[in-house]
Amino acid sequence: MNFSWKLPSHNRPTPHAYAIPTHDTPPPPPTNIVVTELDDPILYNRVYRVLICTTHHYALRNLARHLLNEHTLPPRRRKEIIAAHADDDCVSPEQIESPIELVDPIKGLAAPVTVYQCQASICRVIQGNHDNIRKHANREHGWRKSRDQPTYWNIVQAQTFFTSRNLIKYFVVRTDHGETHHLDANQSTLNVDHSVPRLALQRTPSHLHKEEVERIKLEWSAARARYDEKLKVMDEETLKQDRTGWYKHTEWPEHLAKRSLRFLAHASRLPDRDEVVLHEAVRVLDLVLQCAVVGLSTLEQELRRWLRSAKQGEPDVRPFSRLQEPNSQDRYHGYMRRFLCLVLRVWLSSQDPQQLDQPNSSSSPESRPDPIIETHETLSESVDDSEDDKEEDDDQGIALSSESEDESETVDREKSIDPMKDARELFPWQGEQWTLVSQLYDQLTSSETTSNVDLEEISPADKASMQAMLRVFQSFIFQKVGGQQFKSGLIHFLAVLGIDEDNNRLRRASDFSYVLAGVVYCVRLLGVEILLPSQHRDEQEDNDDVRERFLEQRRQYLADGSGTPMSKMLSLLAYSKHIAMDTGNAGSVSWSRDKKTLYFRGRAIEIALFRKMIVDAIGRAEDMLWRDLMWVEDVQDRFEVDLHSLVDDVTFTRRGISFINKSSNGLSHGLDWMLERMLSQPPTQRLRTQGHWRARRIRRYLRRVDDFLRLLLFCVHTTSGQPARGTEITSIRFQNGCLQDRNVFVIDGQVVIVTRYHKSQSQYDRPKVVPRFTPWRVGQMTVIYLAFARRLREHLLVQVEGQGWSDHIWCHDKGIWDTDRMTRIIRQETAMGIGHGYTTLDYRHIAVSIGRVTVGESFASGYKEEIGEVEEPEVDEESGLDLQSGRGEKQGSLKYGVPVDIIAYLSVRSLETFRPLSEGWHQFLGLKSTAVTELRPANLATKTSKRARTLTSANENPPALWRPPFASTSSLVCHQPSSAESPGHEGTVRLAHATGIATVRHEEREAQVAQAMRRLFGGDATGHAQPFRSREQEEGVEAVLRQESPVVVVLPTGGGKTVLAMVPALLDAEGVTVLVAPFRALVDDMVRRFRQAGIDCREWRFGEVNPATVVVVSADIAASYGFLSYARELQRQGFLRRIFIDECHLTFTSSDWRPKLWQLRQLRTLSCPMILLTATLPPLLVFELEEVMLVRNARLIRGSTIRAQHRYQVQTCRPGALLAEAVRLCLRRKPHLRRQKGVVYCLAREDCRGLAE
Repeated sequence: MNFSWKLPSHNRPTPHAYAIPTHDTPPPPPTNIVVTELDDPILYNRVYRVLICTTHHYALRNLARHLLNEHTLPPRRRKEIIAAHADDDCVSPEQIESPIELVDPIKGLAAPVTVYQCQASICRVIQGNHDNIRKHANREHGWRKSRDQPTYWNIVQAQTFFTSRNLIKYFVVRTDHGETHHLDANQSTLNVDHSVPRLALQRTPSHLHKEEVERIKLEWSAARARYDEKLKVMDEETLKQDRTGWYKHTEWPEHLAKRSLRFLAHASRLPDRDEVVLHEAVRVLDLVLQCAVVGLSTLEQELRRWLRSAKQGEPDVRPFSRLQEPNSQDRYHGYMRRFLCLVLRVWLSSQDPQQLDQPNSSSSPESRPDPIIETHETLSESVDDSEDDKEEDDDQGIALSSESEDESETVDREKSIDPMKDARELFPWQGEQWTLVSQLYDQLTSSETTSNVDLEEISPADKASMQAMLRVFQSFIFQKVGGQQFKSGLIHFLAVLGIDEDNNRLRRASDFSYVLAGVVYCVRLLGVEILLPSQHRDEQEDNDDVRERFLEQRRQYLADGSGTPMSKMLSLLAYSKHIAMDTGNAGSVSWSRDKKTLYFRGRAIEIALFRKMIVDAIGRAEDMLWRDLMWVEDVQDRFEVDLHSLVDDVTFTRRGISFINKSSNGLSHGLDWMLERMLSQPPTQRLRTQGHWRARRIRRYLRRVDDFLRLLLFCVHTTSGQPARGTEITSIRFQNGCLQDRNVFVIDGQVVIVTRYHKSQSQYDRPKVVPRFTPWRVGQMTVIYLAFARRLREHLLVQVEGQGWSDHIWCHDKGIWDTDRMTRIIRQETAMGIGHGYTTLDYRHIAVSIGRVTVGESFASGYKEEIGEVEEPEVDEESGLDLQSGRGEKQGSLKYGVPVDIIAYLSVRSLETFRPLSEGWHQFLGLKSTAVTELRPANLATKTSKRARTLTSANENPPALWRPPFASTSSLVCHQPSSAESPGHEGTVRLAHATGIATVRHEEREAQVAQAMRRLFGGDATGHAQPFRSREQEEGVEAVLRQESPVVVVLPTGGGKTVLAMVPALLDAEGVTVLVAPFRALVDDMVRRFRQAGIDCREWRFGEVNPATVVVVSADIAASYGFLSYARELQRQGFLRRIFIDECHLTFTSSDWRPKLWQLRQLRTLSCPMILLTATLPPLLVFELEEVMLVRNARLIRGSTIRAQHRYQVQTCRPGALLAEAVRLCLRRKPHLRRQKGVVYCLAREDCRGLAE
């Protein structure tokens, strides 16, 4: 018997240390065990050539690292042990050959543990988990649990050399208790599906009419169930009102008629964990795609222009290239992975074990052998592992006597379901495709499976597999289909991709354009790799025949109008993009009636706080600039620059030109002024003393400069009008560069930030430029930093730190700042200023929405997010907002300037369009666009004094009062019931009416509850409903039905907390009950259980808009903007009934490592009853729950959480004898545990280490 001690998962103190026996695999031993004896703790096993630590009981991979990390030994002793084993011949973990036959336990390893070994003589797989061995037997050997064969495994004792999860490899050992044991047949319970209510009423004259009603309802429920199943199959006929132009183009309704949409989509899923061959196929395909992407750089630009073009006789103006975003590249590759999985699954499901001949392509699909028949449960198991328990319960062979015949018929009917039948019948095999797929499969199974995805280490076997893969794709891409488009497997695959599994319907054009773009991109990529292999590009450069053959093949198969799959895809892509561009985005913004609060995706943003956030950021940036960067403590010593007198010739394009370098502006001596200010500081603050630079002080100063630049970026981005894209603002230059001109100008006394729309510039070389006018304070701050502090920063980086020069404002040693950094800045500032952190894209939506109301409709007309496809041009409209958001007029309508000069695009019309938008935004923020104060000279030591002025006012507007969101419950008073609406008061009734649920009499409610309980759990022999498990459970159901809020229900594990949500959902199917679950497994389990009970239930994911009787949402996204917006819309329409939060104690016990759980308090802003469920809430922690969830004066319903199978004991110890007493209890308990294990919980890690020693 071995004891192992497990540390608590959190630092919350436990009342006493206690020992609990468990049957789990022992956790890894504790670290830092002190070895006091001089004996060598390392044992060398000569048979298996491995070192074993006798202290920790596992084999070692690195002796020196193990002794350093896991043993507290003097360095001298560690060196002695390492030297003693220096000559031992050890092998790597992968090379250790575990014993096949039964052996004695190996000395030094941990004591044998109980595992499960497959009974198949040719298999003998060992699993340490009962569920894993059951799945293995089911999938690999076709085992189904029955009375004759309840198990397909033996219980054995085994050891393993290594304890790391990826290195565990069990082998069976002898024990004193025998070699194997057979598992008891009765280890699981019956799980009856109560989706259809059973008739259990006695046939008496007084109940005849009720029995007739029940019979009618039962028939209707069965009809409804059949209809729900029918919805999963595509309709055979489509109404003319439903035939949109998109579906006419795709012909999906006709192609998929009378087919199961769910099964078709499921056939194209990515490989499951046990599909080894498919995993290998995907790995090889990834190698092919990587080679093709890397090879694009070796393909001449002219050929890449032809490859990108959709026209047969004209190349595109832009060359075909890799995508800018790696995530987009991987997403596009994912479509080809799914296509490959679909092809292989269809091929595998069509195989006959006795005859693997190629089927006749002209024969009907029905004539092909279909030996693989999977049950409906098997499919569900691969879709969701949470269905495994239900499958095992259904296979018990146990059924209620009253329904055995019906269930046997159902099982026989379900066993006839073949989920691959529709996929086989619809998939069109043409030419040699069948043979090529067969060859690919043989190649994949004959080669050794690896995980290599490195192009520099491609083995000969991988090269052969890659060639076989390319031949398969060649047969599908280079194919003529003519007018029969679904003769192509690729076009059929597009129809499969067009299935929306979550909503059980076909996708619209606006939701499918980005998918089509990805498939078209990958077909082009694979096409050029097939015609011009990247490995032989050097041999193809000067070969005109190869070039001509490529152009001819491209014209015949990869261009529009060629009668090929690519031609059809290009047509669909153009049509879907046209529809997508005309389709508006989903609504995400709403306003309060007084226009003082903006709701962005469900979250409230007070306009006053939004305005104050920006003004406060400007003030902090100014203070940081003067005090930390320029050493000016007194406000009276601050100066300003007369922007009206600055001369800025915007026509100069020479590199290094900027208005701060122009000598007549008096700003070129900023470095001199900064050095004098630095040297005038006390010696302890100087960056340079005694002729030497102080590296530590310099690094500290540079960090302060970076802090200021973060604030400056936020100020420029938020005060200049409609915000730009991240890469446009972070790539701003203050002086002309080598390839691009600067972005900072002074025009008419205002600092103007001119941004370029990079997408139009990179694709068309026609930069769309947008001028953004900064307010006076931000302009002053920008000019003073560029002229003074920036020069010192540049000097320190180049002369002291050894970094290079840069023309950009926001840069570091690795280049310009990226959008992610900008997003972090915006998220930090918005979280501090308005209570929630928003991303760059979120802020653009918020600013546009506010500007539309406060500045004018022209501030936001035509604003729209990008469609997903990054290659194609965008459709532009001619409006002020379109220009400012980077979607300006076309080149043909630009009348001013020369194309090579960016400033030439800033015509008088552009300035007149954008200046009012920026100045209107300044007015909304309370900022002045130009200087209106009286200027006076400042006392400067350099030439700058002629232009310098004092800043007479640090703030142009008095600061508004500010409070942190949710600082107290009073901030939510407008969203919560008042104190009069506490349970048992009249306010509860008003809340019930407000949610659309009328109160009912007590007798009627009891009858309804009994009916719901009968539906959930069936009736007893007399037909009555099953009673509640406890009085507290019944009280909880009654409280929920009475719309009491808030309510905290504490019931033990297995005490029926879910019933509190099931019963109201059954009684009010039109309303929506929200259930928040904190764990992924719990979300899946809840959805499964509600659906088994016949309740319409779905899991909420981002983008979901459809209601359901019960909506289960993960706690990590329950407080997100998406779900809050969804819930508010349900509330507005009168659907939202109540919110349940399961395991509510985690909101304060786990919020330190899962901060999103703490944000669940946001749900209190929804005016509906809230019920908190838990099995772990000691009385001392009730107050903490009330504080965290803002549920003060909540009604508490508490049941006993004591488990009858557990024994509880509290033992008093003398001071200082706690650890000794715990050891004594463990030693006393140890002889009675047999092979069980114990876990001891302590208050501190030091105590655990002491007990372990």
